[in-house]
Amino acid sequence: MVLGTSSGAGKSWLVTALCRWYARQGLRVAPFKAQNMSNNARVVAGGEIGSAQYFQALAAGVEPTVQMNPLLLKPEADTRSQVVLLGQVDARLTGMPWRARCAEVWPLLAQTLDDLRRQYDVIVIEGAGSPAEINLQSSDVVNLRVARHADAVCLLVSDIDRGGAFAHLYGTWALMPEDDRRRLRGFVLNRFRGDPGLLAPAPERMLEMTGVPVVATVPMWTGHGLPEEDGWFQYRDRQTAQGSPPDDRGCQPAQGRTLCDMDRQAAQGRSPEGCDGAGNARASAGPRGDDGVPGPRQVEVAGACPADRPVCVPARIALLVPPRISNLDEFEPLAALRGVQLVAVREAGMRPELSVDDWIILPGSKHTSTDLAWLKRQGLDAWVRAHAARGGRVLGICGGLQILGQALRDPLGLDGAGQGLGLLPLQTVFGREKVLRRRTERFGSLPGPWSVLSGVQVTGYEIHQGQTQPVGADIMAGATEAIVVAEAAEVADVMEATGTTETAEIAEVAEATESAEATEATEAAAGAAIGVPGVPGVMGVLGVLPDGLGWCNARGNVLGVYLHGMFENDDVLQALFGQQARPLAAVFDGLADHVGNSFAPGVLDGLLGMRFPRPGRRPPSG
Repeated sequence: MVLGTSSGAGKSWLVTALCRWYARQGLRVAPFKAQNMSNNARVVAGGEIGSAQYFQALAAGVEPTVQMNPLLLKPEADTRSQVVLLGQVDARLTGMPWRARCAEVWPLLAQTLDDLRRQYDVIVIEGAGSPAEINLQSSDVVNLRVARHADAVCLLVSDIDRGGAFAHLYGTWALMPEDDRRRLRGFVLNRFRGDPGLLAPAPERMLEMTGVPVVATVPMWTGHGLPEEDGWFQYRDRQTAQGSPPDDRGCQPAQGRTLCDMDRQAAQGRSPEGCDGAGNARASAGPRGDDGVPGPRQVEVAGACPADRPVCVPARIALLVPPRISNLDEFEPLAALRGVQLVAVREAGMRPELSVDDWIILPGSKHTSTDLAWLKRQGLDAWVRAHAARGGRVLGICGGLQILGQALRDPLGLDGAGQGLGLLPLQTVFGREKVLRRRTERFGSLPGPWSVLSGVQVTGYEIHQGQTQPVGADIMAGATEAIVVAEAAEVADVMEATGTTETAEIAEVAEATESAEATEATEAAAGAAIGVPGVPGVMGVLGVLPDGLGWCNARGNVLGVYLHGMFENDDVLQALFGQQARPLAAVFDGLADHVGNSFAPGVLDGLLGMRFPRPGRRPPSG
């Protein structure tokens, strides 16, 4: 079992690597996390589980199941989470107090773990947060109670890059009950960079004080290709705060630069000295790229389209990061693209300058109306509309699709109603049913900038409440008028939120929108021959995926889809960027090698009390 000194210490990452390492020894391996709190989820047979356990199962070479993460908590507010039990939403448990809920679900969690143990040779269990959270120990269902039930041997991992790792390890050990301390077989220092010789004599002192050895020092590696459970941007944010760009990029911060300088330059589309817009070293043959291959980094210049591509590759993609963002791990492939800068926009002041070839992405949301309200408070709704009116590409995924529409309707009081951005003439009606399914579909014919996706097959998954359909012409006209009135009332709020006294940007929205509406009216007439055959459309919107999964405006620059995981399709990446993602099998093998080489000899096989390989077994093929 892998325990951590805190959230973000590297438990999920380490479990994924160990699942692959043990599977390569010829063992049948499965991951298990009794309770996960995350809005990053994947659809499997039977429902949804946390993304971390999904990838851990793939690393082990087995089919992910709801038993591998039987309890999933999806935060909808700071004090409220939707409870998913064995893949399905449980409204009764959602309404129960935390401690009462834990007492009720424990027997099922224990039984699920027992069932997995009967099916597999090895279960690699992940804890949550820290086992030393003494305020939660009485209601624990994910850390020490699981370790006791499974009689598991444990590793305790700490993120040494944050500082204070030895204090974290010692403090966690000291707060654990004495009987549980005996389960600890080793401390793991994760994300280490620097001279290993400087660690002495701390490991020896830790052994003297606790009787627990430091069994692994895992070097920092940011180009591994596995989505981080808390998202690609959180680590990069910390790097910026420390005054350095992401590792393996070959760039160092210029002397005397401040965080404000770097943030301002990023927002203006410039980078620290010696780096291009993607954070890569400006050199003909730089250091290792994210794919680990030495050699030159070919960076596309905005507006410089290859002759064989009808649509330019964006130089910059702005990803909005609202408070209730969900499934943000699906954007990891974009973060790894060569020559494309993925910029997280958490507030109005972080908006980058965008060319007409660049994108804005509105991601999924666990609570769409809350994130829509955040967008408006920040004044980012006007910014998105202005980019779309100029012809820039806008993509909404799931909740982002709902926000792009005219209206959110909530007759049952489940999510909240609101006026959308009005970029697509759609309305979403929230209901009790939660859609959970995997889909493989093919894009119909798309116009304009998104036309490169025409005919491309895409595999993904739906996780959403609410059904989205085109609005009637009368409703659409009324909604458009309401949006115009609301924009006039929001000008002062936008100016206050963005910290600017310039009204040119707001005026640009109206002027560009008027021009865009004329273009829409002309192009809509040609829209009957575009889209998916048999999928209805109305003036200004085209159904581009079956069953209401995707919609595009007639101009072809605003696209909304319900399918998560679009960028995990090589055909999609090839069509949009001329690149492909690294195969997951290679990612998992790289993790297993990296972590396995970091442990002292014999430790990993010693945790199971056996030597490898075992005869009659084969390593995973995928």
